[in-house]
Amino acid sequence: MNAQDTKPLVLMNVNKEVVKVLTMNEKGFRKSLENDVLWVLHDTTGRLLPLEGEPPFKDLVEKDEFYTAILIENNTNVSHQDEVTFDTPDVLDRLWQVIQHRNEARPEGSYTTHLFEKGVEKIKKKLGEEAVEVILANNAKEITYESADLIYHLFVLLTATNVSLESVYLELANRAK
Repeated sequence: MNAQDTKPLVLMNVNKEVVKVLTMNEKGFRKSLENDVLWVLHDTTGRLLPLEGEPPFKDLVEKDEFYTAILIENNTNVSHQDEVTFDTPDVLDRLWQVIQHRNEARPEGSYTTHLFEKGVEKIKKKLGEEAVEVILANNAKEITYESADLIYHLFVLLTATNVSLESVYLELANRAK
């Protein structure tokens, strides 16, 4: 990655006062929007990692020269992250449904749309990159985030190649016998 791919990320509180300035790239911007967690470049390693220790954000915006994010105060109930609950099959099914919808609707500005428009080979390349990132992860938190990326990209590949989630579940069920 070269320096022109990166931009400062200006974190501001709800009063629009600068809290912190970090570094982000286009991939981090897209991942942040899709996952509702800020992804920034680590100062030392340059790896793209989820930002820890900051409150949730809203209004992540890309400008010509930088990104901005407004942080939601910890004592407010604005964040929809507080509402997230899941049952393992349900969360996978919901993710599958979201990817199916984005494949059909192709909403402008969606990273999923971008992948479908680039085609199966691009999706396979991204899936491979995510698999490598799981392998290179250094702790449970990184493995968790990278595994979620891997599953997401796998679901995109399955959709792009017309492989149903049910067929994968059936294969897994056969292996669990």
